[in-house]
Amino acid sequence: MSMYGLPEPVHVRTELERYQINHDVASEMRELEELNRLIPNNDQQQQIFYIVSQHVLQDTRVFIFVDGKGGTGLSFILLLFK
Repeated sequence: MSMYGLPEPVHVRTELERYQINHDVASEMRELEELNRLIPNNDQQQQIFYIVSQHVLQDTRVFIFVDGKGGTGLSFILLLFK
């Protein structure tokens, strides 16, 4: 900013900070548990959920593309590692 003669922002929020301000993580976790109880994932959906969550938990730098028609239960996943 200073290179262009503009003032520096007082506080720059990260994406995580913005998310935490706008979302109640505890209520979203309860909602996920209720949805899993009422409408459990099929085997393929659960496998994709597991793959994505493992990369999130391990902080792996990866581009994940998931494609599938809503309601069909059919999808595929493409992982591109950096």
